[in-house]
Amino acid sequence: MKTVSDSDRERGEISGNPQTGARNLLLDCIGIEPGQDILFVGEDSALGHYHAGPADVAAAVAAELGANVYQMQTPAIFGPEEFPEPLAGAMQHVDHTVFFSRIGDQVRFIETPGRSSATMCYALDMELMGSPFCTVPYTLITRMADKLKEKFAGGGEWHVTCPNGTDFRGNLEPKPLSAPDPNAFTVKLFPMGILPPIPAATMTGVAASQWLQSTQNHAYEPVGMVLDEPIFVAIEDGRITGFSGRKDLADRVQAHYTYVAGLFDIDPDYVHSWHTGHHPKTFYNGNAAADLTRWGSVAFNSPRYTHLHTCGNYPPGEISLDIMDATISLDGEVLWQDGEFIFTKRPDVRALLDDFPGHEDAFEQVWEIGI
Repeated sequence: MKTVSDSDRERGEISGNPQTGARNLLLDCIGIEPGQDILFVGEDSALGHYHAGPADVAAAVAAELGANVYQMQTPAIFGPEEFPEPLAGAMQHVDHTVFFSRIGDQVRFIETPGRSSATMCYALDMELMGSPFCTVPYTLITRMADKLKEKFAGGGEWHVTCPNGTDFRGNLEPKPLSAPDPNAFTVKLFPMGILPPIPAATMTGVAASQWLQSTQNHAYEPVGMVLDEPIFVAIEDGRITGFSGRKDLADRVQAHYTYVAGLFDIDPDYVHSWHTGHHPKTFYNGNAAADLTRWGSVAFNSPRYTHLHTCGNYPPGEISLDIMDATISLDGEVLWQDGEFIFTKRPDVRALLDDFPGHEDAFEQVWEIGI
């Protein structure tokens, strides 16, 4: 397993140019055109999750590009069923909506109201907006992700291990790329750092985790926990069959699952799906334990970060069971090795860089993600 070097930290801490990140969002991701109406949805920066700067920069750049810019701030909501009516109404009258708000995450698996496109932006502050996390061309990352999708579309046996003792596997049925995906995102993600989740119905084995948190589908307390050492979650055919490890920690995790399941009257033992980040430039300069929700909002894009959607038979469930530095193979081909996204070393993937001069290091991975 690799350690974080000074050069890694330097790559993560470069402030860069937030306007470049905003143009990447607006032009390469959304495809905004002059004369179109765009709505930026923010949340109160006093909540400590989003800083005000990224939304303001994106709005200013959109205006420079000839768009008609609208901004609104919405209060925090409990879950997608409480989508604010004023926001739904506004989305009926614009071409594009961009969320600098956790509401965008809460609706990422349901149809959004209105006629506009919907994009969730994970640039929580100006540092992220100006960093390679947001300035590496969106098209480059999506083209790389398309090759990863092609690999998974072929199906086969997937196998996941990690240094803490994770060892589970399952099967993925082959399907055409054009086939509808019931787990597809309904909101475009910027940056695009993860593929739609992989069904876990055949998942069998053990997941080792020190990080459990809300999937951010609903707002509830406590949001999760960082454990002193890993606990081990036994899974059989997509169902949790027990928790083991240090007894006080295993009992604490079991109690948390029982509590969250009771909040929503859902099945605590259901494992719906799993996926792993694939954006090599993901970084987080804070500490995971200081704010699990804020950390998870960014770090899930990292190749170091694998998570299972558990507690509830729908995506994304209510509890994210997080695994770090996994080795993941599909039909014998290793795609992630100890948290490193080695899929990008394939010649056909590296060839994509030829079309993006100035971004030759786009697949060089940053390792600092706050843990």
